[in-house]
Amino acid sequence: MFPSGSSSVVYIDFNFKDHTTQAMLHSGCEVCLCPLHMRKNAKTIPAKTELLAVNGPRIWVIGLTRMFFTIDGVYFQTDMYVLDDISEMMLRINFMCKHECEWLFAESRIVIFQCLSVRHIYVCQGICSHTPRYDSKMCL
Repeated sequence: MFPSGSSSVVYIDFNFKDHTTQAMLHSGCEVCLCPLHMRKNAKTIPAKTELLAVNGPRIWVIGLTRMFFTIDGVYFQTDMYVLDDISEMMLRINFMCKHECEWLFAESRIVIFQCLSVRHIYVCQGICSHTPRYDSKMCL
């Protein structure tokens, strides 16, 4: 149990360019987000999109990119907005729906495509995250 007023976020391990790192599973985030440091030399398409942090400030979008990664050896790709204001990748609710994810909170695992059961989910306290909102006309 977390103390009153503390924030918590949930991460999943994934492999990207031969390195294991973490992505935030964020069911309240409407767009997938990627930090600039993960895509510095990758193709990025300019995007005329405005994102807002949950507390109101605008977040500058560098562009749109396609990420290729694996989770427990299963290949995934998704389009993501590239931002310089975040430090970790965020996978949105539509990513989870598209890949038929079933989040089993009591068991600390997520089932993907009804067959890939990932137990590399862990909780981190005290992390501040941006939860963007977007104009429905700008859907990916």
